[in-house]
Amino acid sequence: MIGLLDNPFAVLGVTPRSSKAEIHDAVEDALLDAEGVEEERRLEIARQALISPNERLKAELGFLLELRPAEARKALRARTYADWRGVARDAAGISGLNALVEAICKAPDIQSFDGPFRDLIGGWGCINERNIAQQINEERAISGFTEVQIADVRASLADLRTHHASRTIETLEKLGSAPRYLADLLVSTLKPEGKSREAFVTAALDSYANRVGGALVSGADRVLATLETYSVSGEDADFATFEQALEAWDVLAQPLQIAAEAKGADEENSKALYEQIRSVAIDLANDEDRHHEALKITSLSQRIFAELPGAVEFLKKDARTLNDVIASKTRDKHLLPLALALEQAREDLAATSRQLSAHGFSASAPKPVGPIWSAYVGLLSREVEKEIRDIGANLVRNLSITLFNDRQEPVQAKMLTSQLAADSDWFSADVRTQIEDDDSYLNRSVKLQELLAAMKREDWGQAKTLCESLIRVSPASELDGLRKIEAVIDEKRRSRNISRLVWGGIAAAVVGGVVLNQNDRPAYEEPAYEGPYIAEEEIAAPSAQDEENEIIVRQDSSDEEVMPSTYPVAPLSRAELRYCLRQSERLDLARDLVDSFSQQTRFNAAVSDFNSRCSSFRYDEADMSVVRAEISAMRDRLRSEAAEIVGANSIATPPIYTAPSSSPSYEEPASDFDETFGVEDNGR
Repeated sequence: MIGLLDNPFAVLGVTPRSSKAEIHDAVEDALLDAEGVEEERRLEIARQALISPNERLKAELGFLLELRPAEARKALRARTYADWRGVARDAAGISGLNALVEAICKAPDIQSFDGPFRDLIGGWGCINERNIAQQINEERAISGFTEVQIADVRASLADLRTHHASRTIETLEKLGSAPRYLADLLVSTLKPEGKSREAFVTAALDSYANRVGGALVSGADRVLATLETYSVSGEDADFATFEQALEAWDVLAQPLQIAAEAKGADEENSKALYEQIRSVAIDLANDEDRHHEALKITSLSQRIFAELPGAVEFLKKDARTLNDVIASKTRDKHLLPLALALEQAREDLAATSRQLSAHGFSASAPKPVGPIWSAYVGLLSREVEKEIRDIGANLVRNLSITLFNDRQEPVQAKMLTSQLAADSDWFSADVRTQIEDDDSYLNRSVKLQELLAAMKREDWGQAKTLCESLIRVSPASELDGLRKIEAVIDEKRRSRNISRLVWGGIAAAVVGGVVLNQNDRPAYEEPAYEGPYIAEEEIAAPSAQDEENEIIVRQDSSDEEVMPSTYPVAPLSRAELRYCLRQSERLDLARDLVDSFSQQTRFNAAVSDFNSRCSSFRYDEADMSVVRAEISAMRDRLRSEAAEIVGANSIATPPIYTAPSSSPSYEEPASDFDETFGVEDNGR
């Protein structure tokens, strides 16, 4: 196949309607003016092409078949990109496609190339073989040549399609944009519009594959050579060289990968290289215990071979396994000393409290506080991952919670949270917020303890000052109780006749309602929570005086949920009670869905928030009956919402650290890495 200007009809100046005699006459006339042997040879080749049945059909298909002779002669005067675009617009069928190819070959840049190339793809999708065969036979009826069969037309059209594809890819390479242009076109247009499987697109990609085949082979050899260098040295510079070589190779392979992916297959060159690279990563992990290097190779492979359906799941599983192994070793190294010291502290909370009272949270404190401090400070390094620092912060925070909940010692608990707050820049935003909330709450608890002490010793002036200070810093949910205490103090200061039982009862209601997280384990440990604790003494109906002095307006619907405020004091509304009971159910269901670090982190954050809102509260019996009855009818919805809490479909990342037993010992991961990371026998 050749271009329009080299077509035998154009060379001899004849048309598909010209007879054999007219063709011979045209050749003889042209020979008179021929300049040299090459020109004479060109004329003879053109003559034979138009007389030979098979070659004539190719010439007819490669010419301006649908144009009248005068129009064809005019069209052949085109020489520039713009000229051929004009011919293509005026022509139809095969004639238009042949003109488009001439325009493409004259394109000065990729922008000029793009429009005709897209038109060419669309035009080949509309070709009708029978109409073309009929057109050729009508012309042959005039010229005196024998009719063609549809099968012959079909075969010659396939040759013409390959010729068009080859010329366009050759032009694209000259413009210097072939790999990226084809990859972008496949992703943006051909795949979404279902054209990636069309015959012309396949022909174009086949032509591209033939042209880059040698470069892909030599590029793969370079990739494997640089990988071998890195596998020996482990140096970052050698990994960078390997990465650059693989990325350069991938630029060439991308169009072929994307096209094969659209058909649900693995591109063969990419598959072969992927398997060799993965094999090196497996050997590094299993034979040399070099999990970090194996993970770097695997992570890069996930990015490069993302278009290989058969590789994606293997690489995802490899990365998850490697992350688990690395995370386990890293957490043990950094967190084991802290976990051991904290376990010792919990075994004797009284001694821990005394050491904190005497020495504060510092390195100079005796065991167990001093070792906790040293292990904690060891985490505050940029060499330690933020996730590990977050876990350490939550382990220390857990001791603060235990001191407050089990021993009612807010002062000692605040020593720990104050230090965490001072170091908050080392932790993630979520953990910083949690620490700030704890420290603020404990600060209020300390003041509340001082307030109660002042009231017991009847120091009403000091009590008034402390109460006003608490009102300024407390959330809205606690203000009603504090204002009631303030009213008692004011009345006591005026009359000094109010029974201690009165303010004592009101203060107890405030203290009982302001409860820190009831969970006795840090939020980043193994997920655990308990449903809301509802004390009998908290299920008290409001007094007649309360009903007279307080108007509560509730808007309710069976689906309305309202999150209670943190550490609620007042009885929950039905919407708030509905949130607590439904969230408890969701968390029960979500517990079994947790199977990764990120999911466990999300689960524990939800548990921590739940405990701060719903661990202890008062409610109306009628509301409780209604809300409990609603739950049984909405199990499926709650199960779906439970999955949303933990993001059950998210990509798995390293599992979280679990505090060791009282006599921990370091062990390698139980499972053999090759069982989860080795190349499986799939017939490769």
